[in-house]
Amino acid sequence: MSSLYAIQQEKEFLSGVIRSEGAVLAECSQITEADFTPDTNRPVFATILACMATERRVNKEILVARLEAMNIKVAGEIPPGLYVNSLDLLGVSAKSAVALANELK
Repeated sequence: MSSLYAIQQEKEFLSGVIRSEGAVLAECSQITEADFTPDTNRPVFATILACMATERRVNKEILVARLEAMNIKVAGEIPPGLYVNSLDLLGVSAKSAVALANELK
């Protein structure tokens, strides 16, 4: 599997997580930060996990605010608001995200 393909899978999985407000993670406990590309999706996933630990849910606004507070830019260039909105626009369902989780592992 090429890294470009893996990054696309990661983005689709994150889309499903965001659209389900984190509920998907209950069915995908096998997914960890190490499963994500360090410069792009790992900081986003780590922040999602932090949101889930403190607020029991995650949505676009919370995620963007936390990423911005940590001064994180995806791949060193992309502002969090743009990246998170692009993930949301992928429109991946919770069911599809669970299936993708099995491919990521």
